[in-house]
Amino acid sequence: MARFWVLLSLTLAFTAEALSKGDDAQVTDVGKNVTKGESGCPAGLHRDGQFCCQPCLPGTWKASGCVVDGGKPDCMPCPEGEEYTDKAHYSSKCRRCRICDGEHGLEVEKNCTRTQNTKCRCKSNFFCNISLCEHCNPCIKCEHGVIENCTPTSNTRCKEVFQSADSRSHLWWLLLLILIPTAIVIFGVKKRCHKNKQDGGCESGTLITEKVPMNLTG
Repeated sequence: MARFWVLLSLTLAFTAEALSKGDDAQVTDVGKNVTKGESGCPAGLHRDGQFCCQPCLPGTWKASGCVVDGGKPDCMPCPEGEEYTDKAHYSSKCRRCRICDGEHGLEVEKNCTRTQNTKCRCKSNFFCNISLCEHCNPCIKCEHGVIENCTPTSNTRCKEVFQSADSRSHLWWLLLLILIPTAIVIFGVKKRCHKNKQDGGCESGTLITEKVPMNLTG
């Protein structure tokens, strides 16, 4: 009888241990499943709710997500000429097309499409020298000639008053016409003063009334 109770006790202990191991194994497996589900989606897919979905193509927006893993969402086209998307994406909105503001010197170079934003450029006689231009400046007007004309990316380059060869040549002739007579007059005054030095200095009346001969060449 004693052996019977000993065997019964061993049997119950073994059964309890086996059940305990089974429960531990089940919890571990559940934990693995949870970890796998929270790890994210494969490359190129995006989690949308409980599924990993493909992106929408350029020129469309996501109206609703996919219904199976790896499936395609319901994507609708962007309004032509108003909105666009230029890359594969998961957004439920398209982007607004850029407006080329004429008051800022801009005009349309390429119209907006579903897959490309509007491309703007500077209007005629306006320029902008930065890559992302939101405002163009008016080109300057030259008074003495143009070295380089204005372009959409650079301002006009003008000639200065003394930059031209003709202007420099005229300036030299003007200086000669002023300096030569002045030098002749000064030389004549000094010569007359030297002659009258023995008589007590220069005679102002003589210097004023007497004409000094000048021989201007050219």
